[in-house]
Amino acid sequence: MMPIAWDAWSSWVAGRLLAGSLQGAVAVALVWLVCRRFPAIPASGRAQAWWIVSLGLLLSLASLPSLPIPLLPAPTTLVSVALANGVSDQHAAVGHRGRAWVNVTIALWMAGVLVQLYRLVSAYASLRGAVRRSAPLAEDDGADANRAAVALGLTHTPRIRLSDEIEAPLVTGIVHPVVLIPSSAIDGLSPRERAMLIGHELAHIRRRDLLFAWVPAIAERLFFFHPLARLAAREYAAERESACDAIVLNTMDVAPQEYGRMLVRLGVGGLNPMFTVGGSSPSVSALKRRLEMLHHALAMRSSGAAIAVVIVAMMAVVPLRAVPRAAARSHAPENSNIEQAVAGHQGNIQPLRDAFVKLQADMATLSARERELRSGHRRQQADSLQGTVEDRRFAERRRELVAKEAELETTKQLLENRLRELTAGTSR
Repeated sequence: MMPIAWDAWSSWVAGRLLAGSLQGAVAVALVWLVCRRFPAIPASGRAQAWWIVSLGLLLSLASLPSLPIPLLPAPTTLVSVALANGVSDQHAAVGHRGRAWVNVTIALWMAGVLVQLYRLVSAYASLRGAVRRSAPLAEDDGADANRAAVALGLTHTPRIRLSDEIEAPLVTGIVHPVVLIPSSAIDGLSPRERAMLIGHELAHIRRRDLLFAWVPAIAERLFFFHPLARLAAREYAAERESACDAIVLNTMDVAPQEYGRMLVRLGVGGLNPMFTVGGSSPSVSALKRRLEMLHHALAMRSSGAAIAVVIVAMMAVVPLRAVPRAAARSHAPENSNIEQAVAGHQGNIQPLRDAFVKLQADMATLSARERELRSGHRRQQADSLQGTVEDRRFAERRRELVAKEAELETTKQLLENRLRELTAGTSR
């Protein structure tokens, strides 16, 4: 039972991954085009759209109801019958050969997921160690952090600590968030810039980014083979940072030029672990893009555009299923009845075969009786024991047998023709 269970599970996973990859590619392309076509969409709206795309990748792994789209060509009658009754012998042979490749592919995918899991466990252990070994923030910077928390509408100020083991500021902890700031970054920034840096990290807490970031992170790791899944996660992270930048500019009365200088001094940091969200840019191109967004951050307040892109993203992740177009209804009623019978149950052919065997037995019995009558008639003629009445009766009986034999022969031909049609239909 184990090979059968593994084959069924691997086939199901392969089908889900393939469907999610195709659906995700369409969603990523659509959202990317909308975001590039309408640059006035706020960063928060774009971040939500990319988050929905990642959520769609995860939901594609579940067997959710899908919307049928008639895109495939209409099948012929015999193909319809074959599809209704399952794969044919030829398809079964091809499926047997392809099942081995499916098993190998799923095994490699599982190995990749295990590698991703190992990296997550290692990153989590390193992060917890960095939090334990971190130092508290200075009192002056702590007062600035309290003012920033009030300005952002937080009910209390989370713990803010300094660490020598990280390259970029980050936030960790969903229930009890902790802000970690590199000691080198604090030393190279002015008090005003340190307040903006802390405000950016507190904006992540206000937006609950650490909780929502799990969806793109998990989708990226489960679809590690899909470049567009990584694109969706990267775009979500970039738009998320721009959204936090916009919050700092709007709530802390900061000029875009001043905030941009702080980002340049902060420099480029590495990619943040899955359990964190950070404030530095992972690359020079990302930093340049972020600086360009600062000039439009204050003007991008169109809630209608944000709602529109979110709706587009939701439409893009609706599960779709390509189905054949409706076949032409120009078949004869007899053929339609045969197709419905075969499509209903493959075992309906067996009663026809049994009737055919019984018909052959009846024809053999009639032939034996006819031979007996002929031999009896010859004996009666030789012995001259029967008169004209018996001859007439024999002739009438003979005609009845001949008519019955012709009727059985016709029925036999019809059954043979139908059996040939059904056998040809199922073999295709």
